[in-house]
Amino acid sequence: MVTTLDRPSQKEIRRPSPAQRAQSAEGPKSRAHLRKVPNVADQSPPSRRRQPRRTRRASSSNAAQRIQRSSHHAGHYKPNRRHQTRVGRFFTGFSLEKSFTLVSFLVAAAILVLCALDIAIAWPWKHARPIFDWTYLGVGIAMLWLCYDVFKDQSRR
Repeated sequence: MVTTLDRPSQKEIRRPSPAQRAQSAEGPKSRAHLRKVPNVADQSPPSRRRQPRRTRRASSSNAAQRIQRSSHHAGHYKPNRRHQTRVGRFFTGFSLEKSFTLVSFLVAAAILVLCALDIAIAWPWKHARPIFDWTYLGVGIAMLWLCYDVFKDQSRR
């Protein structure tokens, strides 16, 4: 059963006047308040069907325009201050581990240089034991490689 309170009376139902109807026929300007704003949650997911791959053909005019645009900005290059080199990232903060890494680099380089010099020109140990030189040369290379690996880990972003 429907009561009179549930449905609006005839006076409450307003019909547009002929002037309002003419104004609404003008176009989207008058209907701007009626436009539905798209909601991201209402959008259906894209189809899983694979779209055909489009191949771009680089025309000579497009390539020339790209080169011209890039050369136009080439003189105004400002390096990004947040982008640092690996060495710069390594030296940003001090820690005891980083100092040990630097000392290990220096020791490995010293072992490598001294053993290579003894093998090549018999200085500083005058070929005392060739097995000593070759063994420590291998140790120096391994130590340098391990130090570089630690350096990469410590300078990661």
